[in-house]
Amino acid sequence: RRRRRSKTPRARGTARRGAETETGTGPGTGHSSSLSIGRTHGTVHRTNDAFNVEFGFFDMLYKPRTLITLALLLGCVGYVSFSGPPTSDVAEGLTRGIYLAITVFLVYGCLQFRDSEMVRPHPIVWRLVHAAAIVYVCFLVTLLPLDLPTTRGVIQHFHPGLGTSPPGHVFANDCRLLLGKNETLKDIPIVKMVFLDRFFYIHFLGYIVKALIVRDWGILLLLSFGFEVFEISTQFILPNLNECWWDRLLLDFAGCNLLGSIIGMYLVKRMTMYRYDWVGNAIPRLSSQRIKKAQRILRQFTPHSYQPFQWGMLDSPRRFAAVSVMVLFFLISEINFFFLKHHLWIDTENPVYLLFLAIRSLLAAHAIREWYAYNTSRVKTLRLGQNCWLNCALVCFEMLLTLKWNTEATPGLYPPLYIIVCWGGFASTTILWVILRFCIGGSSHRPASTGDRFLWLLRLAFVPLLYIVIDDFWRTGSRFPPNNPPKGIILSDH
Repeated sequence: RRRRRSKTPRARGTARRGAETETGTGPGTGHSSSLSIGRTHGTVHRTNDAFNVEFGFFDMLYKPRTLITLALLLGCVGYVSFSGPPTSDVAEGLTRGIYLAITVFLVYGCLQFRDSEMVRPHPIVWRLVHAAAIVYVCFLVTLLPLDLPTTRGVIQHFHPGLGTSPPGHVFANDCRLLLGKNETLKDIPIVKMVFLDRFFYIHFLGYIVKALIVRDWGILLLLSFGFEVFEISTQFILPNLNECWWDRLLLDFAGCNLLGSIIGMYLVKRMTMYRYDWVGNAIPRLSSQRIKKAQRILRQFTPHSYQPFQWGMLDSPRRFAAVSVMVLFFLISEINFFFLKHHLWIDTENPVYLLFLAIRSLLAAHAIREWYAYNTSRVKTLRLGQNCWLNCALVCFEMLLTLKWNTEATPGLYPPLYIIVCWGGFASTTILWVILRFCIGGSSHRPASTGDRFLWLLRLAFVPLLYIVIDDFWRTGSRFPPNNPPKGIILSDH
């Protein structure tokens, strides 16, 4: 009896510590538990270590090494500072100093930033993405007070290919599908786009990645259709967005977008059905099996777990607002990059352009994961994920720059009247549906599967946007050469 009583407090303490660890605040909320229940192979725990440790992999990769990293950083910065000849050129000296400052900040971010939802292949990868995105946001804020010509001169100091006027390309000059006289098959524009344009395949792969990130058919169709409407609505100010009808319909919507979404959603289905056995495939248990050990290392670049997203867009006002905001930010982010590339005279093959595109894409993948957790978690969280917050700030600052430079390039220019009317009709009809569906039609949390007698009104809201698309199809396909896009409305005082 004495032995049983002496073990009871210890057992209670162990159970309490285990419960605290299991119910501790998870990734993405900004808090971390300092308790651990041991090194269980194949699981991820928050501990006092530097990262979210995934036990069962190489434990040495999760050691902090902060002092060693600081010593190496000081050695590298000191070598770069004292090895080269001193320069009297202020611009060159500041450029080198900015590069060193960015390097120090990235190293600090990899060591000291907190982890979030993503843990593969290693938390340091996502910390690096977050730090690089902060640098990009600070760069955007720095450009806000500058005018457009000054901005083009500033970015030339960072890379010689920036700020130089690339050759413009308009896609809607020839929208024929049939051969003309003395022409071969390779002279048809649609054949050139499919077989000779590498961006066709990049676009296709992009929608596979979107499907893996969003994991919802309805949202993918909204993104595909919405971006085409965004392109048509802004082509009056950016001629590069003027495309042929078959480019939008056959290559984009029914081609790259649809096929990429089908393949991506198929991969989502397979990945959700896959049995992730990280416990039985832990590195210590495979030490004598080299082939399986190599396979386990390669699997480190696959998700630790993968579940389908249940957005429930029509289930409640919050779910509807969450999906609407996500789609809107997605579309604004994509159209922003076209305008920034146009205003800053950046070629699509420039490595800086590709680097920032990769940073934005990786940050968006992490941000959507946090946005989903923020809006669908049963545990009420008041903190938005750090990557989601940063991605929202990035898109907003890009939009401010786009609006500012559009105003400088074409002051007082607004979209054509029919574009304004169609978007106004879409917005007003959608707001009316929200009022009827969630305020008058019954409980605001009634699932959409129980029936929605006002769903026809939400479908009707897309009719004005469909008119924008059909009108553009008729403009580019009814005659050769096609008519120019409708001009915007000028409301300038000059």
